[in-house]
Amino acid sequence: MLRCNQPFTEKSDAISILCARSGAPSCDAGIEVSRLTTIVLKRGAMDYATQGMVFFLFGLFCAYWAQEAKRNAWLWFFLGLFFAPLTGIVLVYKNSEDRRVKAPG
Repeated sequence: MLRCNQPFTEKSDAISILCARSGAPSCDAGIEVSRLTTIVLKRGAMDYATQGMVFFLFGLFCAYWAQEAKRNAWLWFFLGLFFAPLTGIVLVYKNSEDRRVKAPG
């Protein structure tokens, strides 16, 4: 089984980088590469889950705004879900346009 003090070679570069990122000083710490790989994969999955939740919540926000502005809520939900940064800019522009039209005088 490969351990953290493996020398850098073409085949073990990725494994050595994972070991270096773990912060383990040497192989004496007893961190096995398979365990380290599992930890890295779990962290990556949690990052994707968090990003997915943020995009979903932004989609809900866009749908709510669309409903209040008498626009198609489903369209704005999916636009917010898949194109969050761009949809946010368009949403701010449309909102300012709506306020300008509704403003008295």
